[in-house]
Amino acid sequence: MFGQSDVLPMKVAGTHHIIERTYRESGSFQWVRETLINALQAKATRIEFGIEWQAVESRGVYRRTIADDGVGMSADELVGFFNTFGGGGKPIGGVHENFGVGAKTSLFPWNKHGLVVISWKDGQAAMIWAKQSEATGEYGLRVFEADDDEAGGQSLEAVVTPFRDKSSGCDWRSIKPDWMGSHGTVLVLLGNDPAADTVLGDPTRPEGDIKAIYLS
Repeated sequence: MFGQSDVLPMKVAGTHHIIERTYRESGSFQWVRETLINALQAKATRIEFGIEWQAVESRGVYRRTIADDGVGMSADELVGFFNTFGGGGKPIGGVHENFGVGAKTSLFPWNKHGLVVISWKDGQAAMIWAKQSEATGEYGLRVFEADDDEAGGQSLEAVVTPFRDKSSGCDWRSIKPDWMGSHGTVLVLLGNDPAADTVLGDPTRPEGDIKAIYLS
């Protein structure tokens, strides 16, 4: 049974070692290249590297967002994206293979508190919050308590509908940009702790001179 502070780990154990070793061998701004390529593979016609303004207003925290109007992912596909690692560190799965390996290896090491991914497909929204477990060091999906109408109680879910989250100072229901239609994906980079500013990239690398990134 999972508690609120637990995470549901990847199906293949030990991937955090692969992720962090690969990241050490990569260059600055690799996360920009990887997320851009992923959005293009998802057939996006507009990609925007922006700021999550709700946390700026409520917490004074500047979080980087990456939004695209690609094909989007369903709840099952979001879980598939998260588990796109084979035993040898090779991608498994479908159209989001590059995101599964490339974006995770370039984002997780400096976003241990979380990487929120909210995706819309056929107008339906689904959300995951991937983070590092403080207990094991493994990267996993945060689990949330959700009302279980059939059982008349509550269940623990790793994929949820976007909700108002007081702990992060953000209403995830409002994260979708006005220009996005019925399909697309938004990533929110939460850094290594709740007060981290991520808009300038990895604070341990020479990425502070980054200018506004905008593609449309």
